Amino acid sequence: VLVGKGRISSTKITRLPVRKGCEGRVVLSGVWNSRTRRARVWVAVAHNSPGNNCGLTAQLKVERSLITKYRPIYGQTVLGGDLNAFPGNEEIRRMITDGSVDMDRQRSSTFQHSPRKIEWLLLSGAGWHSWSGQTFRSSQSDHRLYLGCVWLGLP
Repeated sequence: VLVGKGRISSTKITRLPVRKGCEGRVVLSGVWNSRTRRARVWVAVAHNSPGNNCGLTAQLKVERSLITKYRPIYGQTVLGGDLNAFPGNEEIRRMITDGSVDMDRQRSSTFQHSPRKIEWLLLSGAGWHSWSGQTFRSSQSDHRLYLGCVWLGLP
């Protein structure tokens, strides 16, 4: 969920590769256009397959390629969701090496109580300021609810 003064345009559904017999997966994306600043941000959410039996590595490669494609066009990107990938995952490491910043970049108390981190909120591009994240528990899911707050500090 993105909250800010602006509108979403250029919405797109990108199908992710899955192995035969596995549930289909997609990336939902769009471009957030600020009303108060001259900013456009590519934003996306994904829910990847659990484990490589259904193509997790290939799905993460597609997501990384989307960030690489849209960062030069819009300047900033946001990819969030249940990526079903642990912090040591090779493709997650590549996203971070390529310039994405994990909102929980310092492994602060945000995820210390979580037995596994598979949800991600990855930012890339210049202009992000004062980010913070918080995790909430819910009896409705085995996942944590993740709230990330950032300011896009452009002139």
